[in-house]
Amino acid sequence: MVWKPRKLTSGIAAVAAGILLASLAQAPAMAATENPIISDGSVYSADPTLLAVDDTLYLHAGRDEAGPTTNDFIMNEWQAFSTTDVDGGSWEHHPSLMRPEAVFAWATPGRAYAGQVVEGADGRFYWYVPVHEAASTASDKFGIGVAVSDTPLGPWTDHAGGPIVSQRILSNDAHNIDPTVLVDDGRVYMYWGSFGRLMAIELQSDMKTLIGSPTSISSGVTGFFEAAWLFERNDTYYLAYAANNAGPTSTCTPANYHACIAYSTASSPMGPWTFRGRILAPVSSTTSHPAIAEFQGEWYLAYHTADAVGGNHFRRSVAIDHLEWDDTQTPARILPVTTTPIKEADLTPRSNVAPWATSSASNEPIPTQYWIKALNDEIIRPNPLPPDMWGSWTANRPAQQWLQYTWDAPVRVESARIKFWRDAAPGTGNGVSNPSSWVLQYWDAGEWKDVPNASGYPTSTTAVHEVTFDAVTTSRLRAVLNASPNAATPPSYSALAVEEWEVHAAQPDSVGAVQIETDKGIAPDLPETVSLAYGEDTIDAPVRWDEVDPADYAAAGTFTVSGFVEGYAAGTVSASVTVRGDDQWRVNLAEAGAATADSTAAGSSLAALNDGEIVYSGTAHPSWVSATEGDTHWAGYTWDETVLVDAVAAHFWTGAGTTLPEAWKVQTRTDGEWTDVAGVEEFPIRNGEPSTVSFEAVQATGIRVVMTAAASSTVGLGELEVFGETLDTTAPEVALTANGVAGANGWFVSPVTVRATAMDDRDLRTRIDLAVGEGEWQQNANARFAETTVSTDGQHVVRARATDAAGNTSPEGSTTVRIDATAPTVSGTLDVDARTVSAAAADAGSGVASIEYAIDAPTGWAAYSAPVQIDDERRTVYLRAKDAAGNVSSLATVTVPLSPDAPLSGNIAPIATATASYTSSWNSVTAVNDGALTGASWGTWPNVGEQWVQLEWDRIVTVDRAGILFFRDSADSANVGVIPPREWKLQYVDLSSGQWRDVEASGAYGRSSTAINEVAFAPVTTTKLRAVMQAWGAASAGGSSGILEFEAWAAEAAPAIDVDVTVSTRCVASKVVLVTTAANNGETPVTVELRTPYGTKTVTGIAADARSSNAFTTRTATMAGGEVTAVVTAVVDGETVTREYVVPYDARTC
Repeated sequence: MVWKPRKLTSGIAAVAAGILLASLAQAPAMAATENPIISDGSVYSADPTLLAVDDTLYLHAGRDEAGPTTNDFIMNEWQAFSTTDVDGGSWEHHPSLMRPEAVFAWATPGRAYAGQVVEGADGRFYWYVPVHEAASTASDKFGIGVAVSDTPLGPWTDHAGGPIVSQRILSNDAHNIDPTVLVDDGRVYMYWGSFGRLMAIELQSDMKTLIGSPTSISSGVTGFFEAAWLFERNDTYYLAYAANNAGPTSTCTPANYHACIAYSTASSPMGPWTFRGRILAPVSSTTSHPAIAEFQGEWYLAYHTADAVGGNHFRRSVAIDHLEWDDTQTPARILPVTTTPIKEADLTPRSNVAPWATSSASNEPIPTQYWIKALNDEIIRPNPLPPDMWGSWTANRPAQQWLQYTWDAPVRVESARIKFWRDAAPGTGNGVSNPSSWVLQYWDAGEWKDVPNASGYPTSTTAVHEVTFDAVTTSRLRAVLNASPNAATPPSYSALAVEEWEVHAAQPDSVGAVQIETDKGIAPDLPETVSLAYGEDTIDAPVRWDEVDPADYAAAGTFTVSGFVEGYAAGTVSASVTVRGDDQWRVNLAEAGAATADSTAAGSSLAALNDGEIVYSGTAHPSWVSATEGDTHWAGYTWDETVLVDAVAAHFWTGAGTTLPEAWKVQTRTDGEWTDVAGVEEFPIRNGEPSTVSFEAVQATGIRVVMTAAASSTVGLGELEVFGETLDTTAPEVALTANGVAGANGWFVSPVTVRATAMDDRDLRTRIDLAVGEGEWQQNANARFAETTVSTDGQHVVRARATDAAGNTSPEGSTTVRIDATAPTVSGTLDVDARTVSAAAADAGSGVASIEYAIDAPTGWAAYSAPVQIDDERRTVYLRAKDAAGNVSSLATVTVPLSPDAPLSGNIAPIATATASYTSSWNSVTAVNDGALTGASWGTWPNVGEQWVQLEWDRIVTVDRAGILFFRDSADSANVGVIPPREWKLQYVDLSSGQWRDVEASGAYGRSSTAINEVAFAPVTTTKLRAVMQAWGAASAGGSSGILEFEAWAAEAAPAIDVDVTVSTRCVASKVVLVTTAANNGETPVTVELRTPYGTKTVTGIAADARSSNAFTTRTATMAGGEVTAVVTAVVDGETVTREYVVPYDARTC
């Protein structure tokens, strides 16, 4: 039975799919080439290989068997698909062709990764596959095996009896997977590799024996990651591969989890290679894998995606598309491949307007593991990877981030739904965690404002959270996310991640009617927006109309078109289109003319000529009759304005002596002169029916029919119709609108598109001229509207005018646009002595409106009006400025050091600056002194050997104790990853010599990763302290050093004595007396021993805040200058403390 889903009814298809799922192992099934090849999710497939044999194309592939939430490649077997007609749409599925452990006795089950089937020179088929080698002791157990079969579909047997390539065989540390093999004129070449390492080697004709040593390929294969595919065409060798050189300017992919397919060319199968570019953009799965082959004269590219039902990054499905060549170049180039089916925008009516917004974030450029486009792709995966979300994980993780949607036109929104993601619990200051809090803000007249009456802001990562609020109309919406801190001072913050952020529009009370006109044969210009009414307010919402069939406007009439309106959930809307026929403005001009005649018989009526009643005889209705018989008579019309006439229908009346004229003609009046019309061969005379004549169109202010009456007869008219049109003398009108991101005070904060729309009483399209400032007019012919974009800052006047087909030109219209899209600048200046920070801002556009500051984190902003006073602690002051248009500057920061007057005690590592010999790219050395024993860490993986981490203070410190909490992710015995160092020591800088010296440690250096390894030592006075570590491992990645926290304690100061000793002299009985005073400013009693040249005294028990004065008589009238020594003793905290004061005194004579 052949299964072709595209030809089945839905009920039969469901039954057939069930049968297929139940019987895959028993009988091959058929699937249609509507990518992916099997799209219903019954079987997943990956890593395709193509092989053309005779009239059949074989596509061998692995099989993904991961569950919907499994983030790993569960691949236990290989399968195949075959077809004799790719475009015919039928593929036969060949399940379970080969399992690693069944074919290779030396292999373990599973890990049935990408390989390739090739036909050997002997006509047999060889399948090169990577599998795990059971007996391998290497860190990476992958080896490449070779199976052989007489047919492309097996049965398969082991050809080599063991791997032909592995770490054990080659003594390399490569990831030996993804082999590709080319048999070329009897010679065999194999490429393989992953994680950016590509290797190549030639095999002997036995298809298994290596010739020489592998060659590493690094040049000419830009961005190579894995999945090489080698083939030849017209003597040129091509190497296609999965590439990843991620970054915001990458031509391959912005996210490093995604891969594109790129290719290189060479004149030899072993290179050298020349990079030629990308041929397949990243697909829906993170990995990508090419296979390219020619079949029946056509070239094809096979690859895999996550597009099947239930698909994801680990449940992939193979697809195939045509590959085209550019043979005008040498060598021939591969053209970018167009994947099928073409992915169209989802136009299912819904309220979510996020897909139509442009997303941005505070952390741009976004770290390359994330993809900001995932924010509004309307996909929440059960097992997301980083490119399925926006995230902020880097070494620099601020306290706050924001996400923003910007719409080209305002939207009216009333709710949002958001899904957060994490890999770490809140409070660690590390990893990716829940936001601690968040808020939605909308842009309103240059200000970010919180949405009103929000229902609440949940922060868990296990559910999609909906936030409702009062409806707001805006062109920008932000989610402002506060990161989760740890307990350090200042804290470290976890990163943030969002899988999906929906924004839902308020539903309107009504949708404005859409009625437009077009001319026959001209496609209608359907409006870009429809009007949505919310009470008395309206917004113009973008609409996407269905394609219009040209037959609908091929003839005059009306038809309707359906359209999808962004954010409108009730269904589609309709536009009524009127198709105007030929001669749209051609009318019976008699109705507007003033009837006139050379004479009017009594009883007849001149008004009957244009009263709209056509009569040919009888008296039931009035008619016009000439007053006299015979001769020539005329009747007609005049107009106040010139008209264009080209036909007349004369309805001759007969009866009661009035007969048909013997002859007649038409004359028109131009510039007061009557002349016969031209272009008439015959003036028919009909009885009882119109006598109609057409002539060359002429502009005239009057028309008449000149009739020759028969003898003894009058002539009459029951009606006289004149056909033509009034002249178009009305100029069009032109209206200008400006569209951009509105700021405050009438400014725009983005480039502005000015649209000039012309309206004319006749023409649907006109010529519209636009000019900016005094610039030249730019003409736009046959247009309903024309646009120009103004991008530069400043004030601009945009002028417009419209001219219709008749040459009427509208008055000139204009609008003034003010743009300030440049943010102000702000800077800060520190006054070290005053400990104040001053701010200055500048803005060349709308002018500075305000300056704000925040301390220690860019949150909780306060208005700046004077220099900011900072306390004695070390602080970071953040500054930002805002201009009158609403632009906000980049942050400026000023670091205020610890005051030199601030006492040092306890762990002083957090006030030091940390540096290191090396830091892994995903770590930050600032983690070592962030004050937290969990969360962020510093490490050197994969580097080993001697490494150091240093603390440097901006002042001289005395320390006598330090400790380190090491980080580890592997046991000592693993000899991989991060392991506490084998040994380490502390060193300080000797201030006298500037040299590093070992501290005099009083204990051992521990290696714990669960507790601080404290080391006490003799106090050292220095500005730098470092830990010098010898890594556990000797080989790269074999045990690198890492630290969670490095602490250093200030040496405790000796208990303080605070006594002021003063000396004075006086004269007593003409003798000099020396007087000493001891004032106790401390908190405990002191004993003072006073030593002078004139005696010694000991004063005990001088209380706190007390003083003691003592006199020493010199017994002389003249005293030489000298010194008094005061030895002060006190018991402080149970310890006896002594301090000596030496006070000089001057000579004295009495």
